[in-house]
Amino acid sequence: MKRFLVQWCVCRWLAICVIAGMLADAPVLWAAPADSEKMEALRRRVWGDDRFAAMQALRELAQMEGAQTSLLPEWVRGFMGNDAAVAGKWAGVIDGAKVKQFEAEVALVRGKARVNLEKLAKGDSITAAKQFQVKLKELLPRLNIAYGQRWQVIEAMRRRAECAAMLERLGKRRDEAGEAAIAAQASKALGLDLETALAIPELGDANEPRTDAPEYGLWFYRACRKIEDYNRSQGGVVLNKWEAMSVRLLNEYREGLGLFPLEIDPRLTEAARRHSKEMCDLKYFAHASPTAGRKMPIDRMRAAGYSAGWRENICANVGDSERAFTLWFNSPGHHLAMLAPEETAIGCGRWDNAWTHTFGHGLRLMLKDKAGHAKALKPLAGAALAPQPDNAKLPPLTVTRVETDITIIDPRTGQKVMMPGGK
Repeated sequence: MKRFLVQWCVCRWLAICVIAGMLADAPVLWAAPADSEKMEALRRRVWGDDRFAAMQALRELAQMEGAQTSLLPEWVRGFMGNDAAVAGKWAGVIDGAKVKQFEAEVALVRGKARVNLEKLAKGDSITAAKQFQVKLKELLPRLNIAYGQRWQVIEAMRRRAECAAMLERLGKRRDEAGEAAIAAQASKALGLDLETALAIPELGDANEPRTDAPEYGLWFYRACRKIEDYNRSQGGVVLNKWEAMSVRLLNEYREGLGLFPLEIDPRLTEAARRHSKEMCDLKYFAHASPTAGRKMPIDRMRAAGYSAGWRENICANVGDSERAFTLWFNSPGHHLAMLAPEETAIGCGRWDNAWTHTFGHGLRLMLKDKAGHAKALKPLAGAALAPQPDNAKLPPLTVTRVETDITIIDPRTGQKVMMPGGK
């Protein structure tokens, strides 16, 4: 019996050693509870609807050490399959001939509208400008739908390229024939060769495409959406809903004409809102303020920390954003101020029933890094005038002094410019 027990113990010990050796050479299939929770969170993100979050999850998994990364090839291939389906879907939907037709129609109307701006005056030119605006509001959404679909393909193919690089680092072979077929589908959907499409830069990059480049339309569409997204993030923070709507109406018009939308800048907004409030408080309506250090629009912008602006539009007793926009639209001087191609930023300030737009041509805040953004806005720290609530009552502006227009100096050219006073 004793001999049997010794033999059993020896066999058990040998078995344990063998199993331990096998486990030492094999992937570890278990994980600590904390790691398991993280893996589950990553899995949900990879297979969720948010493709940006999914790509981030794959990057995190690729950085993890240990056997959990054995899941990476499977997850990457599945993710790539979903993005391949995006290219195939839009290749079968987007009609390249129709897109070219939309592009030609928009270009034709834009060209006529911009020629009309050069001779803008009361009467027929304003009437024509309105007709062009209406036509562009009809045409542009059709073109932008196609551009939006094409941009989904670009994003999908950029993700696939990154995922393919992950697989190569893991020593996994790719299906070259399958990749070529997917690339062909993507090029068909894009109406561009894939290499050109994937190289389309972001707004502000040094290699922005020329206006006659085949990828310019897509690049311009993407730049406009970036500005739009940034401005949307400012709504309810920098602007109230009426001010945000005023900017949106103007930017829709600018994009229709092929001009870049204006970025909401808190410094310009501060200058605009304080001027509107002062006109209400002191009962005057004019570009020229009686307050020392804030007399001219350029003074008010500099006081708010913005040194690259001088244009300003004002109006009063119009009630809402659309009526303010229409009033400025129907005035040649205000109209042209809204469409100056060199401007990049806008501040909109409504106080009671007084409206002010200020315009600037400095570097866009959205292109600065976090530190640069904070540094630029430092002059406003603790001093910015908050917007009125969305539901604030709008008492009419009662004025004792009205100034129709003023002459100012364009600081960039040194030339005198007549600035209309508004209505």
